[in-house]
Parts: sequence; structure tokens; C-alpha cells
Amino acid sequence: EERLEKLMKELDAKKKESREALYQNDLAQDKVEELEKELETKEGMLDQLEKEQQSVKEKYEGRIDRMRDEVKNSKEEHKKEIDEILEENEGMKKELEEEMSQKRSAEYRV
Repeated sequence: EERLEKLMKELDAKKKESREALYQNDLAQDKVEELEKELETKEGMLDQLEKEQQSVKEKYEGRIDRMRDEVKNSKEEHKKEIDEILEENEGMKKELEEEMSQKRSAEYRV
């Protein structure tokens, strides 16, 4: 009977130990689930931020490309205008030289 009591006490102790282990396991499992949900949420946030970053990048790259094109076109237009002005200036210079030459010729004749 003493031996039976001793075995019963050991059995009770093992049951308590087993319950405590199950409780600790449940706590650990709850923590794992909580961390998995948190990870999933943060991954979703990260994906969203990466999409937003890509969108902003594309938006600004598009603007930069358009501005470069505008600058290039403007530069070409200005060069064309300057070339036209220089051409006109050359023409006027030639006319002036002809006028001066005619004036000199007229003065020599007088």
C-alpha cells in the first residue's frame, strides 16, 4: 500500500508536470501564431511601400524624361533662332558693305 501511494504521488507529479508542459506549449504556440500574424502584416505593409516607392520612382522618372525632352527641344529652337539671326545679320552686314561701297563710289565721282 505504501508503494501504491508512492506510485500515485509520482503519477500525480507527472500529471502536473505534463499539464505544465502542455500549458507552456500552448503559450509558445500562441506566441508563434501572434508573431506569424505580425510578420504577415508587416510583409503586407512592406509590399505596399515597395509598390508606392516604385510608383513614385516611375512618376518622377517620367517627369524627368519629359523635362529633358523639353530642354532639348527648347535648346534646338534657340539654336535655330540664333542661326537665323546670325544669317540675317550677315545679310544686313553685306547690304551695309554694299551701301558703303556705293556711297564711296558716289563720293569719288563727285
